[in-house]
Amino acid sequence: MSSIVVCNRTTRGKSDRIKLNLVNLKGRVISLKNEVAKAVGLQPRDLELIYCGRCLGDDRVLEASGVKSGSTVFALRKHGPPKEATPEPLSDMATHQLVKTLQAALINPAYRTTVDRLLNTQNRWQGSLQHHQDLITTLSPLECFKTRSFYRYSPIRAT
Repeated sequence: MSSIVVCNRTTRGKSDRIKLNLVNLKGRVISLKNEVAKAVGLQPRDLELIYCGRCLGDDRVLEASGVKSGSTVFALRKHGPPKEATPEPLSDMATHQLVKTLQAALINPAYRTTVDRLLNTQNRWQGSLQHHQDLITTLSPLECFKTRSFYRYSPIRAT
C-alpha cells in the first residue's frame, strides 16, 4: 500500500492537496477515483484524473499507468457538452442598419465576394433575420446589385 498526493482542481481558481494513504497501486484507476470523489465531495462520473499530462482511464491499473508511491495525481471536474448558441432576434432598425452596411460593402470589389458568401449562407441568417423578411426582400443588396438598381438604395454613391 502506498500514498498518493491528489491536487484537487475541481473548483475554479482553487487548488488544494489531499494525501491519500493506503492506495493499492495494483488496483484499477476507478478505485482511486472513488476515493478521490469521496474526499472532494463529487460523484466519480464527474471527475477526471490526470497523471503526467495523461487522462487515466477507469479500466487501467495505476501501476501500469506509471503512478508510483508519492506521485501527484490531478483531479479535475469533467465539462459537459458546450451549449449551443441561439441567435438573438434583431430589431427593425438593426436589420435596416445591417442591410445598409452590407450594401456599402458590396460597392468595394474586395468585400463583394465575402458579402455574397455571407448572404448565401441560408442557415446562418435564417434564424435571426426571418422576422424581417419583408424588409430584407425590399432592401436586398444582392438583388439590387444584380438588377443594377443598387445605387438607388445605397446611401453611398460611387464616384
